[in-house]
Amino acid sequence: MNKLKIKQIQLIFILLVFCLPVISALVIYKNGLFNKGATNKGTFLYEQNIRLKSFKKKIWTVLYFVPKNCALSCTKAQKIINQLPKASGRNHNKFITKLIFSEDKKKYPHDLDKNYIYIADPSGLVILKYKIYDNYPYYIFGKNILKDLNKLIKYSRWKN
Repeated sequence: MNKLKIKQIQLIFILLVFCLPVISALVIYKNGLFNKGATNKGTFLYEQNIRLKSFKKKIWTVLYFVPKNCALSCTKAQKIINQLPKASGRNHNKFITKLIFSEDKKKYPHDLDKNYIYIADPSGLVILKYKIYDNYPYYIFGKNILKDLNKLIKYSRWKN
């Protein structure tokens, strides 16, 4: 091969090294094939303003409304709620877990959906919810809730 051919191949290779990442990033961005920065595992309740006034102040709250007829998803949710303080380690004193039974529903007359676990901030605002599915292992739900709860506690300005 002559020198001109080798220099052309080198130039093409150098151009590919710099242009290929830019082109692939544009394709990924235009087609929406990436995570847009949301790292929370639960559903963020930005359109609802549900404030719980009867909970302990200045502490995060994980709650679940227990229906009258407790099915498989209900028992999973109760296991998750009971194991969260043990699994949270050093953050166990920065949140409380609360099971609200159907008799207590009069105290908490909010339109919160059944089969969901909720996280409320220290001011009582419900901010995240987690759907409980029957065919999904409960410990994965617990891990997801714990990850979000630890992030919220870490970035929270409320001190316990």
